[in-house]
Amino acid sequence: TKRWEFTVPGEAYGAPIINLDGTIHWPTYDKFYAVNPDGTKYWEFPSVEVEGAAIGADGTIYVTTYIGEGNSRVRSLCGFNPDGTLEWASPASGSRLLVGLDETIYGCGGQLEASDAQGFPLWQTISGNSGEGVVSSDGTIYVLSSDGTGSGKGLIMAFGMNGGLKWQLGLPTEVFLSPALLPDGTMYVGGGKRLYAVKVPCGMANSPWPMSGHDLKRTGRAGTGQPVCPCLSAIRLAGNRGFQLSMVGEIGTRYRIETSTNLIAWSPWTGFVASNLVTHLADPGATNLSYRFYRAVSP
Repeated sequence: TKRWEFTVPGEAYGAPIINLDGTIHWPTYDKFYAVNPDGTKYWEFPSVEVEGAAIGADGTIYVTTYIGEGNSRVRSLCGFNPDGTLEWASPASGSRLLVGLDETIYGCGGQLEASDAQGFPLWQTISGNSGEGVVSSDGTIYVLSSDGTGSGKGLIMAFGMNGGLKWQLGLPTEVFLSPALLPDGTMYVGGGKRLYAVKVPCGMANSPWPMSGHDLKRTGRAGTGQPVCPCLSAIRLAGNRGFQLSMVGEIGTRYRIETSTNLIAWSPWTGFVASNLVTHLADPGATNLSYRFYRAVSP
């Protein structure tokens, strides 16, 4: 049964997203609305072509839209307080928004660009992209793109948190739609008549808005956490201190690090409850071994 109906003069321009308190934020062609859970209007903001929307950890609403009129209008990244006041606006080129582990806002579409939680630009890539993206639990931003040659082929590009290109993978077809990144690091990408499965080191980040639609169910609802599989990285020899490694995990979850010399028999090495997203570890005993393998598990 229909519970309520909210009618506006303009046409819908995007999918609604839901804030922490249940407020529904809905972009239309000429206004950006906030609607109460009972279907009454909370606030509205005059805007044109809201191209991307995401919600931060504190309920701040980030949108890309055009501000101004006629030839003077500028595509901007805007930050709204939950009560509808415009906190800040800065010029932007990205149209599809992601929010990373440290509240960095990533704009995809055109060039990949990063801004801090106050809209201050941090970096912008030289490589153009035209599709959606996803943030992984180690901070890597995966972006889909055409290869830029007009050949109809596509790319998956992996960028570090500093904007540097880590690697890119060519695909036979163009890929633009939002990728699905599972907790075990399997990423599914669709393009043309093909579905691709690609293995990457880590699953999707437990960040405020790691992908279009917020989560794998595309709920568009802020505050629902993502499952995080532990991910080991940055393993290096540090003199007498042995091997140093870092593990990305979920705060409050118990983890166990196991070691092996043959990848068959594994022994517990250490265990802990993660108090941060990244836990730094050192293994002094590794200096006495020719080689040692590590894995992280969650009991």
